[in-house]
Amino acid sequence: MATGGSRPVESRLSSTDSAITGLTERALRDPELLERYELGARIAAGGFGDIFKANQRSTGQEVAIKILRLRPEDEGEAARELIGRFRRETRLCAALHHPNIVQLIDSGQARSGALFAVFELVRGNNLADVLAAEGAVPPAEALHLMGQVLDALACAHAEGVIHRDLKPANILVADTGARRNGLVADFGLGTFAAGGRMGDLPRMTLRGEYLGTPAYSAPEQLLGEATSPATDLFAWGLILLECLTGEPVLDGPIPQVIHRQLGPDPVPIPTSLLGAELARIVAAVTKKDAARREGSAERVLGELQKVLPEPLLAREKPDRSRTVRATPAVSELSRVWLVPLRRNPNFIGREGLLEELTESLIQRGRLAITTLRGLGGVGKTQLALEYAYRSAHEYELVAWLRAEEPETLAEDFARIADALGLPERDTPSQQRKIEAVREWLERSDSWLLVFDNTPNPD
Repeated sequence: MATGGSRPVESRLSSTDSAITGLTERALRDPELLERYELGARIAAGGFGDIFKANQRSTGQEVAIKILRLRPEDEGEAARELIGRFRRETRLCAALHHPNIVQLIDSGQARSGALFAVFELVRGNNLADVLAAEGAVPPAEALHLMGQVLDALACAHAEGVIHRDLKPANILVADTGARRNGLVADFGLGTFAAGGRMGDLPRMTLRGEYLGTPAYSAPEQLLGEATSPATDLFAWGLILLECLTGEPVLDGPIPQVIHRQLGPDPVPIPTSLLGAELARIVAAVTKKDAARREGSAERVLGELQKVLPEPLLAREKPDRSRTVRATPAVSELSRVWLVPLRRNPNFIGREGLLEELTESLIQRGRLAITTLRGLGGVGKTQLALEYAYRSAHEYELVAWLRAEEPETLAEDFARIADALGLPERDTPSQQRKIEAVREWLERSDSWLLVFDNTPNPD
């Protein structure tokens, strides 16, 4: 029986959620695939595929395997479109060779019929998690990381490839060297420019599909118009500003974000950058009119390199007329504080949503459950995190649980037993620890659990 880590494949499958179905399940048991790769746990899930950590048996290299997810309702033309998109993505990735683009290692079709692609496994976190945990990135490092992203875009654009979904979650930050480095990932929504070198690939758009993430999408993309390298540069400019300030340029409900993107007002640039060469660069790539926007990543990189040797202005100081809450002292947190993310010191402007969240929990009685829903990049994590910090003094226990995967959820839930000092903390049985924690929660009425990235109510 093939194993991943210390758990057999069959055991992992029995605990995974219903999103892994059909061809994905059969692929995880496919003899040909298991002969080449030792499969581990699922580490991510995209719109069309599930990504698993694995070990390439022939080299011992740790890799990430993406398996196309086909649902029972994906039949006929819909299935052909998904398969065509997946194959196109692998061809796009195979054409891109750059140290700051996650490298495709292998691809194919298992005997079960499932399509898979194998990528290098980047050790570190994505930029969205880095920003959530650390806040603003020091200016020199922000320019270093975003300069690498620019160079990666220059490579892709030279091949005629447009990413179309550049956002912090699709930028990986590797931390294995003396300094952190950025890599662009996930070309699943990638397309190609007219006349590009990849022009023989079919253009594909699924019915009802939204291409991109609203908070990082250029106006022409939101309008469903033709995209270009300038579309990626618009997103790059917004991400650079987010790195320097620690907060998204556009935040809030999706309709509000789209209204601001399509409105006539220019993208706001912090006063700390006004008058600086960097402000001119950002303004050039974030013009609302695509025809007037800078469209060459290579040119922008050249301009950015001129900025690097110069001393950068300090990050904009918070407006003291606004309420900016500092991270509470340890004595102000709950007795048991299991939240791994650092508070964002620049969290402002969402008081109404926080009040709604507070009221929702108060009105639901002794056991209150509320849900924050929305597309990636709209600030759900930051809102939940701010509530946890502000309300910490009201609870004996506050715990942040990674709920996207059953394995990580069980691991985090069981860890509460150790933090509470329950007698069962020394048992080797994870399930017994989980039961002990559940019993403690039933006896207590002063706790808050945040289930992060929950895929479904179960």
